[in-house]
Amino acid sequence: MTSKLNKKRLFLIWGGIAALILFLTLSVTLIRLPIAIALRAAETYPDYFSFEFDRDKWRESHSSVELILIETLTKKILRDWVTQEIYFQLKPGTKSPYTHVGEAIQRIASSLQKSMLSQRHVDWDVLELDLPNRLILGWGYCNHINQILSYTLAEIYGEASAWATRYPETGVSKQAAGKSTHSLVVININGVEVFADAWNSVHVFKIVDEKNILTDIKAYDSMPTVTPEEKFGFQKQAKGLLIKKAYTNGWASTFDRDRVISIGMFDFGIKSDVGYYLTKYQNDVDILYVIGRIFYLYGFYEESRELFLTIARTGCEDLLSCKLARKYLEYSFED
Repeated sequence: MTSKLNKKRLFLIWGGIAALILFLTLSVTLIRLPIAIALRAAETYPDYFSFEFDRDKWRESHSSVELILIETLTKKILRDWVTQEIYFQLKPGTKSPYTHVGEAIQRIASSLQKSMLSQRHVDWDVLELDLPNRLILGWGYCNHINQILSYTLAEIYGEASAWATRYPETGVSKQAAGKSTHSLVVININGVEVFADAWNSVHVFKIVDEKNILTDIKAYDSMPTVTPEEKFGFQKQAKGLLIKKAYTNGWASTFDRDRVISIGMFDFGIKSDVGYYLTKYQNDVDILYVIGRIFYLYGFYEESRELFLTIARTGCEDLLSCKLARKYLEYSFED
């Protein structure tokens, strides 16, 4: 009798432990990473949140556990932001993303374009950084920006592909022939391929829709294809579209699917004191910039703007963080 009771107790104990682990796992997954933890990570590992980040050098002075921890945190920030972005852009009262596909993509791509600047705003050399770091630092090329868009649209529509374009071998200049010049996103809605682009000024279009299923999305042939006046590679200002064959010759470079559990569904909205960071790092514009970006990604725009204004007032010119802070003040805090 005693043996049976002990087994029952053990069963209940282990069952309780398993339930607790499940509860904690779901809590960590469903609750957005508190901003205080994100800010503390930036303070503790400022070299990791750097435009000059070198993974091999970083490993020489940090343990594998630290690397796993910081990578987990940054991925959590990225995924939380995607979840919250969907919530804010598609909250109750907005039109359904399934019946108004073009409008939903337009809202999300426009918001992402304000959240991440590119070589359209600040010319800088290509830097090899993981995607979460790209979002946190807030600067990237078309493939970095649109990869985040792909993650986001996959959460809504189930699947999305980052789409690399390629010019044909003939019918274009020798400089452009066969070149991949751009990266955007393709999703399939009821058999219609929809092209989405948070980097370009044209955020959404379709090429083929014979039955006119998606009526709120403009067809490529009805849109202007203005040649860019200035160029980074083949395309800089993104005033118009590439030639049609550049899109139809493209290929899916990565493929994204929606997740079973939406990460960071709930946000306590606890805000840290921005004055503390303004005082502590008044002579370190790089850390101020990263902290300003974290405030921005958490939706504390006034605090982020205050940090960027502080950077701009220092008069620094050459650092990328200084250039970007000024550009964010110009482009990202408009209504």
